[in-house]
Amino acid sequence: MRFCQEEAKVLNGLRNCLSFALMAGLAATPALANPNTVADSVDAAVKSWMTTYNIADAEVAIALHQNLVGSYDHGWKPTERHPVASLSKAITGMCIAGMVDHKQLALTDTLGTVLAGYFQRNGGANEPKDPRFKTITIDELLTHRAGLEKNAFDDKNDHSVGASFKTATQATLDFDPGTTISYSDSGYLILGYVAQLLGGQAYAATCSKVFTEMGLAAHAGIIDDTLVARAPNGGWDISAEDYARFLYAFDKQSGVLGPVTRQWFDALPGNAGYAKGGGTPPTQAPCPRFSGKPSYGFGVCMKQTARGVQYYHDGLLHHHMPDYPKTGGSFFFVNEAGYAAVVIFSGENDGKTYGALEKSVIAAMTAKDAYGMPLEANSKGGITKPKQVQ
Repeated sequence: MRFCQEEAKVLNGLRNCLSFALMAGLAATPALANPNTVADSVDAAVKSWMTTYNIADAEVAIALHQNLVGSYDHGWKPTERHPVASLSKAITGMCIAGMVDHKQLALTDTLGTVLAGYFQRNGGANEPKDPRFKTITIDELLTHRAGLEKNAFDDKNDHSVGASFKTATQATLDFDPGTTISYSDSGYLILGYVAQLLGGQAYAATCSKVFTEMGLAAHAGIIDDTLVARAPNGGWDISAEDYARFLYAFDKQSGVLGPVTRQWFDALPGNAGYAKGGGTPPTQAPCPRFSGKPSYGFGVCMKQTARGVQYYHDGLLHHHMPDYPKTGGSFFFVNEAGYAAVVIFSGENDGKTYGALEKSVIAAMTAKDAYGMPLEANSKGGITKPKQVQ
């Protein structure tokens, strides 16, 4: 109280002191002034998880379609760019989608056709080791059905997307293309090289266009200096807020996907292989948080429900990447009502820790309250109530 009295004298009025106290009291509250029960429930789940698993830093953002409804600072501001690991695949996926929509590429194109010039260089010295490599289609790369091993490149010695791609061409495929589902960082690395080649400039410059198409700044995402060689599958740094806005690209309302890519995306068949791995040689399931027969495309897992479509993906930073100093991860989940939750965090994350985060966020995002759409201000200052999800 003595502090307020002294502050009032200095500022010539108790009103200024109260304003100061109010601002101090708001320091730990969400960045957005209007509370949203869905956003608050997601953040409560994240805070509980951080306490249980001793997670030091995290940032959380929740958007409804492209409008932020919750933004939370837990050591990291939700506007700070941090590594999102495999959430980078969706950025590459949308970059490829744009090329398909602009007729630079077709989903049925094979690598042998798209990269014919590359393979013919140096008198054919660039030919892939496994001839099946040239039969892989863009569609198969996007859906983890290319037959590639998970990491057919060299994190320690490859220092560019081009170098990683060259290494990948010298690996033997695990399966015949199109026959088996198995999660592969290599597939999205190759897609990034295709984008770089067709775009006529570096991967980052080519694919950062997805941000400007969403109304975001071109530098909303940048490539992490230590992850350049795996940029297309795991190298982007971006904030939780900007990634939550970016996810609107998958929403039908956004119109970002053109007629060809939208039709392909919506028609992707579900398969139990996306939910469960196994087999000989072993396969890795791309979408273990979804039961039944989910699907995968453009860097996201999808599941059809009675209400609509859910999307998710996770990203993991750990010690399988030589000399990489950071650990942590990222996760997003989009429910059928259009809410998108994004969490980016630092700290050790074994399977139990990571699984607990995903399960708690999904539970909050699929609770009954998560399907009641809030009132929104329209551009004219009035109130518009979006349609309820049936």
